[in-house]
Amino acid sequence: MSYDTNRTNVSLSQLGIRAPNTAPAVGSIIYVPTAGGGWEELAISVPAANVRNALGIDNGETAPSWKTTLDATTPAAVDAAGSPGTSLIYSHRDHVHPQDAALSAIDFLVGTATGELSAEIVVGTAPGGELGGTWASPTVDATHSGSAHHNAITIGADGEHSLSTQVLSGVDATTSQKGHASFSSVWFAVASGVITLQSKYKARATRNTDQTITNSTATLIQFATEDYDLNGNYDNVTNFDYTAPITGYYEVSGNVSINAPAADSLKTAIIYIYVNGSVKTRGNQFNLNTGATSDVLALVVHDLIKLTANDTVTIRAAGITTLGGNPKVNGDVALNHFSIHLLSVD
Repeated sequence: MSYDTNRTNVSLSQLGIRAPNTAPAVGSIIYVPTAGGGWEELAISVPAANVRNALGIDNGETAPSWKTTLDATTPAAVDAAGSPGTSLIYSHRDHVHPQDAALSAIDFLVGTATGELSAEIVVGTAPGGELGGTWASPTVDATHSGSAHHNAITIGADGEHSLSTQVLSGVDATTSQKGHASFSSVWFAVASGVITLQSKYKARATRNTDQTITNSTATLIQFATEDYDLNGNYDNVTNFDYTAPITGYYEVSGNVSINAPAADSLKTAIIYIYVNGSVKTRGNQFNLNTGATSDVLALVVHDLIKLTANDTVTIRAAGITTLGGNPKVNGDVALNHFSIHLLSVD
């Protein structure tokens, strides 16, 4: 077949295509279903509400047709087993999957050792399986079926909340965890809607009886009466020392009043902070002029010290008398004390 390229109109017969039998409707699509055949009409298909049709062709087809791409079918409920699916219909942007009818609105699904969401926590009942205790309690067991992730979270009295040391799953035990130690050393105190952090590593002790100390010797002061010891790190029975629970910066202070023995007088007195049995800090020292003596000398020591976990801290004092008698530490609790307080972690 040939035709004049200067002509602007070409008939269908000249192209070897038969014209449609009837005029197409508005919105219809005209297409050729077979080679050399006539045109056919693909009438428009108007869908129902919330349904959208689109022109498409699926596997195995040779001609396009109107396809439903969005419909009003409710999506399937969440299932433990995944599936790629076979439906060729899209989902609405605002679609919502239904909840399993067996679950209540305030229950939760939790993961199990097999990775499935099949262990259900139900209010007021024991979840079992991966978790221990009951949902009514905030405490989660430490074993998690043999895989310890963290210790229990404990809610304390009077609005105070403490977090025990947290072990992070998959983190080497030797790895430094900034902030990790601080969570094990503080309480979260809640009052009038304000949350404050309070260190639990602090203690204070005094003496309520006199203590005789050896003349001219730095003697351990036995502060036997505890005012407080929040974490049980002070020994007020045997060693009269504070053992640092963690590495950090501690404020340490102590004071004593040294009395001369009967018919004797004091010439010199000094107080110390000892760490691990050695002098760390010398407090104030009295050295009286020749011929001058005193019956009582008040001593004070204070310092901010970096301690390593398990370091021990004590207070010692010494006095030198004129006649060589042994001086005494005054047992008035208002005249002596030993206190230590963790200020920050390393």
